[in-house]
Amino acid sequence: MYNYKNFILFGDSLTQRGYRCEQKGWVMSLSDRYNRRADIINRGFSGYNTFHALEVFPKLFNKEICKDTLLMTLFFGANDACLDPHQILRPEAYVNNMRKLIHLCLETFPENCPIIVITPPPCHAKKVNEIYKGVPGRENKRTEAYRHLCLSTIQEFSRRNPRVLHLDIWNDIFGGEGRGEEKEKGEEKEKEEGEEKEKEKEKEGEEKEKEKKWDTESEEFNTIVDKYLEDGLHFNANGNELLYHSLIRLIEEKLPHLSSNNLTLIGPFWRDINPENYKSSF
Repeated sequence: MYNYKNFILFGDSLTQRGYRCEQKGWVMSLSDRYNRRADIINRGFSGYNTFHALEVFPKLFNKEICKDTLLMTLFFGANDACLDPHQILRPEAYVNNMRKLIHLCLETFPENCPIIVITPPPCHAKKVNEIYKGVPGRENKRTEAYRHLCLSTIQEFSRRNPRVLHLDIWNDIFGGEGRGEEKEKGEEKEKEEGEEKEKEKEKEGEEKEKEKKWDTESEEFNTIVDKYLEDGLHFNANGNELLYHSLIRLIEEKLPHLSSNNLTLIGPFWRDINPENYKSSF
């Protein structure tokens, strides 16, 4: 009996819509890359904030269900930052909920399963609010604030637990540490110079991140963000490709054992099947 391992992707509509082929969904691309190597399980819930996530978590996951999970992603915050009374959360509530969710993931998923927390991406509030008229809208600055809250919460865990990693879409969109596909295809990986030096680099990166600011109310900001968003909120094909390539880059750099090239193909390659004795090949 073949034992398919899996990746579990837990989030809001930015995860749920990840199978949309017309927008080159990031979950779809991940499924294609890991075909016959690992099942990619989409557990995205459109409109959910972190309170909703905490309620649905025990109805989806337990140690038995997750025993074969190799990697999981946690992707919430876009709706917590929304002004709709059905979704809006105060900053302290969002932080407390993210802490609880990360704790739950660490306790529920296997000890060798990394937890990749994805920050809420930027939005084009003016565009979103025009499209979804009559619904309390969004603010660029508020979304940026929740991105910072997410990063600081992640760092509380990642400093003492190597299982907790982060993926920050803002950096990739606004020229942080590379742009997904370009870096994946074109640049050579830098060799690690030891554990201590790596920690120092991470600390430096965190300090630079604190200093980095964007003018979220500028037209330039909206123009850049529009390249990656379908409606000012959800990813278009460019946004999905960016997230997909950023995730693959993170896996290959930080979790090379989970690279698709390093996972065993399920079932023999068809040319290796003995045409005179099929059973002997399985």
